[in-house]
Amino acid sequence: MKAEIKPADGEEKEYLQTLFIDRNEQVEQKTSRNAEIDMLFTNHEKGKIKTKAFEKELAVKSALSENWKKLNDMFGSADGAKFKVLAQGYTLEALLAYANKHLSELSKRYILQRIPIHWDYK
Repeated sequence: MKAEIKPADGEEKEYLQTLFIDRNEQVEQKTSRNAEIDMLFTNHEKGKIKTKAFEKELAVKSALSENWKKLNDMFGSADGAKFKVLAQGYTLEALLAYANKHLSELSKRYILQRIPIHWDYK
């Protein structure tokens, strides 16, 4: 059973209805604002999760990039000179090994050696 609001001394029924409507509008506005805040909070939490995922991906890609940078520092130059020198050095090592094997069959007295060269890769 609904209780009817009865006007107090000097109040009219219309005033109470207007007051009731105003209060309902305020409640609706606050409910709407609460829903908006909840949505913003949810989006913020999702954003934090995405940010953490991006940070992890960034760390992995940074480590990979660092490896490529080291390789570039060792091999990279505009004309490829560093790589040529390095490749020729390895080729020379292999050639010396085969030559010394063949030379040892001819004479145990001789051995070919590479002159040590100190490379500056800075």
